[in-house]
Amino acid sequence: MTSLTLSSDRRIAPARRPSPCWEPWARAGRGALAKQLFPAIGAAGTVTLRLVTAAALLLAFTRPRLRLLSGTQLRLLAGFGGVLALMNLSFYAHSTGSRSG
Repeated sequence: MTSLTLSSDRRIAPARRPSPCWEPWARAGRGALAKQLFPAIGAAGTVTLRLVTAAALLLAFTRPRLRLLSGTQLRLLAGFGGVLALMNLSFYAHSTGSRSG
């Protein structure tokens, strides 16, 4: 494993990535949960539940200082969240629509 060298000859260790051995089970669990949610609450409900859960977990673990953000930054953040919601909604709506038949 090589390390990066800066001009002042300080060494930076490359970032280590955690072992992905748990990823297949996590993906299977999310897929199984989403598959059961679609008939019950639909694509919009699944997207809402997924994004609200992700936002709550991020707020709980990272504890960002939202008061330090300007109005422009908050509007950009809300716009980014809206784009993610529309992207997920279009994907889920297409996925459920193409399989019903």
